[in-house]
Amino acid sequence: MSASQLASQGPAQDCVIDKIEQFAGELQSAATPPAERLLALKFLIHFVGDLHQPLHAADHDDRGGNCIGLSASADRQGTARAPNLHAYWDVAVVDAQGASAVQIADKLDAGISAALLNEWTSGSPRSWAMETFEIARADAYALPSRPTCATQGSVALSQEYEAEARKVAATQLLKAAIRMASILNRALGN
Repeated sequence: MSASQLASQGPAQDCVIDKIEQFAGELQSAATPPAERLLALKFLIHFVGDLHQPLHAADHDDRGGNCIGLSASADRQGTARAPNLHAYWDVAVVDAQGASAVQIADKLDAGISAALLNEWTSGSPRSWAMETFEIARADAYALPSRPTCATQGSVALSQEYEAEARKVAATQLLKAAIRMASILNRALGN
């Protein structure tokens, strides 16, 4: 990407880590046109969130869990029914955090400590992506079987898996929020 090219006009298939860094730079620069700064903010919110969803950071020849169907057992304990593992991690475990965005935010805020703030704001988007990749390996893909797009299939999520997924999702949501705030503070000089 050239120095004069806007991040939003760069390659569509560019690495999300590079895009986070480019959009953060645009947000920080007073030379960035206002419309592009707004677009940079929107992309940053989206990409930082995506970076913390485990199945956005890993793949098992299953399109990030999209090819792994879920059996009917995956809709207990107030967790919304998801058609596949990716949707489960995108929506169901987030919905299971609370009845409203305010309730979820209040619950997550209660878990913040100064030590976590320091730990989670260190590193870079690249190290955060690798951290999320490891979470995918250890938690999101901790399944009784792992169908791929070639083998197709569904899995039943155990109660233990679902409980762990809700904990992981809560932590990842909190990390994403703290890291987004850190990026914004750096970019906007706060």
